[in-house]
Amino acid sequence: MITSNKKARNNIFFDFDGVIADSLTLTIKITNKLLALYKKPTRLTLQIFRENYKTGGLLPMYTQLFGFKPEEVAEVLETRKKIMGNKFIFPSLYAGIPALLRRLSKKYNLFILSSAKSANINKILKKYKLDACFVKIYGQEDLDKWHKPDPQYFLIPAHQQKLNKNHIVMIGDSVDDIVGAHRAGFAAIACSWGWQKHQELIKVNPEAVANTPKELEQHINSVLKP
Repeated sequence: MITSNKKARNNIFFDFDGVIADSLTLTIKITNKLLALYKKPTRLTLQIFRENYKTGGLLPMYTQLFGFKPEEVAEVLETRKKIMGNKFIFPSLYAGIPALLRRLSKKYNLFILSSAKSANINKILKKYKLDACFVKIYGQEDLDKWHKPDPQYFLIPAHQQKLNKNHIVMIGDSVDDIVGAHRAGFAAIACSWGWQKHQELIKVNPEAVANTPKELEQHINSVLKP
């Protein structure tokens, strides 16, 4: 919960994968191992992934792009889990993000909203010594099984923390982040280095699109006007 001396601050909701953590590189690497195992000719690159990633997540790619039959997908996903193994794999963070988070945490309340597990996010933040930057991490298990772009996904943290919608900005890398935040009544800034391309993000009218962490900081300060 926000301490009394921070209640007057503005608030930033961050998506995690594709904004802070470069999970996309890891996803491509694991997927290519899977495709090779099943002798599929397609190989993912960053460009191919971002051109084909749409609302609805990765599952449509398995049939539409990789050529798996719908009835094969469940088995393929189980194989994917085996490839990943039981060892926790730490993704890298995007260049410039750790320093940005440390600066922002000095004048804003920072939160993470993610479909990943909060325990895994906390492991990553602690590894990079960023856990102290955030008031609270909201993983999927904290969001009552709501998913983006449903506004409840975004409103649960706002209500729990007793935040004014006019003092929140959502930072995301997908159409669902931007659409969901707007449905919840929040401002939203898109990051173009994540899972969806600039051309897709701009279609849903975010308050701004940032192409670098430096631009993101400028847009945040402009939207929230500390």
